[in-house]
Amino acid sequence: MDFLLVAFTAADLKSGTTATVAHGLAAAYVGFTLAFGAVMVRWADQRFAHRFAGGPAPTQIPDRGWPAVRYEIGLWLRGIVAWIIALAVLIALITFVDNDAITQPLHQWFRIALGSVILWFVFGPVWSVVFFRRTAK
Repeated sequence: MDFLLVAFTAADLKSGTTATVAHGLAAAYVGFTLAFGAVMVRWADQRFAHRFAGGPAPTQIPDRGWPAVRYEIGLWLRGIVAWIIALAVLIALITFVDNDAITQPLHQWFRIALGSVILWFVFGPVWSVVFFRRTAK
């Protein structure tokens, strides 16, 4: 599905359509699904199995101590991987279309990527360190 999304986006841009937010969002979606897809499916499967199939209780994410900090750092690193994939797709689209007038709006996604990674770092790992809660003994 991701390949088809990129192929249709590339075909649309190559036909002369000026890039919009949706074209950049397609690249972001591909990066997100590749980096977070397995985690999201595992999360949903655990909850569905517990709720409807009598499965064990889902694993809880750590919310205290260093395990919570490590968890947040892991998610942030996945976010970086997602953006690297998305930016690679954007670069491929821009290179494939080879028309600056059409692809110029896609260049704003490079700033969006940087901004979101920085904000995620501040409100993810840094937040969990600043508001570090010790586990009860």
